[in-house]
Amino acid sequence: MADRTRTRLLNALKSAGPQTAADLAQDLSVTSVAVRQHLDGLHQDGLVDFEDVKGSVGRPKRVWDLTSAGHQQFPDSHSTLIVGLLSGLSDLYGDDGLEKLITHREEKTRQSYTEALSDLADLPERVEVLADLRSREGMFWDQMSPLSVSNIFCPETGVACTGVAIARPMLAGLINRYFRPFEKHLKPLDLPVNPLPDQGPLRLVWHFAKMFRRQLVIVSVLAMISAALGLAGIWAIAYVVDGVTAGGAAVFLRGHGWVLAGFFVLFVIVDPLAFLLRQTFAFQTVRILLPAAMRWQAHKAVEAQDLAFFEDTFAGQVASRIAQVTMSVHRQMMLAIETIPYLVIQFGGSFLLLLALSWPLAIPVLVWIAANSLVAWLAIPTYMQRSAKVAAANSRATGAMTDVYSNIAMVKLFAAEDSEAGAIRKVIGETIDTRHSENRSYILTDSCVYFLNVLMILAVVAIGFWGMTGGWVSIGDFVAGLTVTRSLSAASSRFIGVGQSITSTLGTIKDAMPIMTSRPEITDRSGASALDVTKGRISFEDVSFAYHKDRKPILEAFNLTIEPGERVGLVGLSGAGKSTVISLLMRLRDVTSGSISIDEQDIRSVTQASLRSQIGVVTQDISLLNRSIRDNIRYGKPDAGDDEIRAVAKASEALEFIDEQKDSKGRTGLDAHVGDRGVKLSGGQRQRITIARVLLKNAPILILDEATSALDSEAELAIQQNLARMMEGRTTLAVAHRLSTIAAMDRLVVMDKGRVVEEGNHRDLLALGGLYAVLWERQSGGFLALNAAE
Repeated sequence: MADRTRTRLLNALKSAGPQTAADLAQDLSVTSVAVRQHLDGLHQDGLVDFEDVKGSVGRPKRVWDLTSAGHQQFPDSHSTLIVGLLSGLSDLYGDDGLEKLITHREEKTRQSYTEALSDLADLPERVEVLADLRSREGMFWDQMSPLSVSNIFCPETGVACTGVAIARPMLAGLINRYFRPFEKHLKPLDLPVNPLPDQGPLRLVWHFAKMFRRQLVIVSVLAMISAALGLAGIWAIAYVVDGVTAGGAAVFLRGHGWVLAGFFVLFVIVDPLAFLLRQTFAFQTVRILLPAAMRWQAHKAVEAQDLAFFEDTFAGQVASRIAQVTMSVHRQMMLAIETIPYLVIQFGGSFLLLLALSWPLAIPVLVWIAANSLVAWLAIPTYMQRSAKVAAANSRATGAMTDVYSNIAMVKLFAAEDSEAGAIRKVIGETIDTRHSENRSYILTDSCVYFLNVLMILAVVAIGFWGMTGGWVSIGDFVAGLTVTRSLSAASSRFIGVGQSITSTLGTIKDAMPIMTSRPEITDRSGASALDVTKGRISFEDVSFAYHKDRKPILEAFNLTIEPGERVGLVGLSGAGKSTVISLLMRLRDVTSGSISIDEQDIRSVTQASLRSQIGVVTQDISLLNRSIRDNIRYGKPDAGDDEIRAVAKASEALEFIDEQKDSKGRTGLDAHVGDRGVKLSGGQRQRITIARVLLKNAPILILDEATSALDSEAELAIQQNLARMMEGRTTLAVAHRLSTIAAMDRLVVMDKGRVVEEGNHRDLLALGGLYAVLWERQSGGFLALNAAE
């Protein structure tokens, strides 16, 4: 809480206007009074007690301790607090305990504290100094009188904190003012989200580059300026060397003072400033905001995919590809706008510089550039092919490992660790082989370039000595030529690295593009409206559906109408099509033919979000998010308060076990985290959480797909009573293999091979003596399956 409070202070103070010291003191005292009132209220409740003591510099302070009742109420809290020291609140309340204590008090106290915090947003920027001083260990302030620096004391010395203590945060403020415009002028998560192009890796790179084109151009220009200044420095060295050797240092200094002053400004002031701007734009804008924007846009593209997409693709593989492509596109872009322009200016400028100084020295450089270009042209296609294989092998390995980790319980139950390890060993071995093949190309190319570097340097040295003996190359020209060639030799490794990186990233992008750029088959129509549920009438009209066009339909000429408020149960053997009906109604899949409508609105003509917002679903897949129990229940209503959450948890028979939960980090009750897919809870506990979530959503249409399959009979009976109350007045469609859970429905629809074969209530269907009667007889007799005779 202390960190959050201080962060809020520091962030809020940036844009605040000027304010007097007296107003500032008043605002701060409001917060102190609110905290004191809050603690006094807790004292009246018998939860805390206090003792007035002297501080280390003679100022009084009040130390608060939890009583025994307070320890029972807040078992994870610590014991002491100095009134007015906001950073000390976490000592008493723990990380999340402040919210618990505030909600314990009446609304008036909670409101006064909230208003006190909101008042801090109006404080001037200089409070950042106080906030920094206040947060230092050993410092405190009590209720503040009219503000002056002398109110802030150092316990070590007993005197006011001034000088360095004030200068340090002021310097931090200046640094913050410099960086903030670069960091905040663009909001990467608010950029328009458009479909990702699928025409090739370069088009994908350009798709993201367009969003940051201004920043990329600036970085590119600054990179070229840096390269040009580097070459200017080499020319300046040649100029100075020739001047000194011609007339001596003293004569040169007297005759070229203004030139040297210009060199000083150029290389000591302009060059570092250009470097600072380039690094700031590159790191604080492009290298942070660009990957964030790419990851967000890639996530939105993948998130929009159909359910079938995720059924056919490893979740770990999808996440891995997004991460790979994000970094690959970012790397490609930085090469394109920073490294490549820098090298182009360096290589081309070096040739022109040597041409201007002494043209024979430029000949080896020209030959070297041509030879390196030829090597790159020959090597790049091989790089691309082998890099794509490496990316695919890495993705397979990540996907295989994720698959094992996601199903680790099954692996252990079947003692399959060795067999799974063998499979993982195989895919990791494939990554080793592909990397070896890729690195062969790199090693051979690097060796060729190194050999060309040696030849270039030898040629420049030979021509330089020849020229100096003949008088047509000066010492300064020779020094400049040797410096240029050494610089080019060092830069050649970057040049080859650029080629390797480009091909590697293009291969990675090409391998991942099918995942990121594929178009979902289920989309909202242009101009789709929001679903308006007035009654809740559901109609299936001649619906047919097949998972693949070349397979036999799961549903064929399926017709079913559910009247408003009617409770209908779907019954049938496994594979009859019951869950498919649910998927089609939720539009997780689209019908092959026919139509589904709600209140005369074809579900294909409304937005998917509005359709699903009007339906509460409890499915047989009862996985949970790896978050707190509160977050999982509140998924049904994001703005729900704890009172609502506890009410639905009680209705779903979940409150008792929720209050007993404690995770590995000490979080308890609703704050406890449930682990990956809810693995820390039993199947029955997970199912109760999902039921609570649907109860909280309170949608007009209810779907129960094996809603109580993981519960024991006693818990099922209790929950069924609450579900029955929830179903009143709501159109309900339920699926269950345990027929006793849906026998009381208004109507039961018996399915077989994708068609409706029987309809009626429980008693009528038993009297009919058909498939339902046989299923009921088998289950009531203790059998769980229907043999071939049926």
